[in-house]
Amino acid sequence: MREAFVVRADQAPIAIWASKVGSPIALAGRRYYRLDYLEVDPARRGDGQTSTLLLGLIAKRAEEHGASGVVLAAFSIDRLLQAYEYLGAERGAPPGWNHPPQLVPLTFNAAALHRLRELIDDLQEDPPGALP
Repeated sequence: MREAFVVRADQAPIAIWASKVGSPIALAGRRYYRLDYLEVDPARRGDGQTSTLLLGLIAKRAEEHGASGVVLAAFSIDRLLQAYEYLGAERGAPPGWNHPPQLVPLTFNAAALHRLRELIDDLQEDPPGALP
């Protein structure tokens, strides 16, 4: 069983992600949110905003589950891997994680999650002059 989320802009889906219910998983003495599926609207890929927003929401969800990191596996596409690394991912998997061998394992550590979470928190703050 999985939990799944749809991110929308102007009522249109722009991204989705799914994670196994029961995440986080324990690996090497830490708890990781396992990101099983992630898809961004092709028209929004590389826009510099959608992936950042999406990973910020995933970081928030991971923290809600008590995870100190996120693990995922991605296709070996340079631009895709560079985008994840730009957002704070490191190539490699925590010991004990059995990822699909044809995919590249990536890990967001606690510091990367915190930075991504701060981006989401900043978006949720009221703009200057907003009424309560």
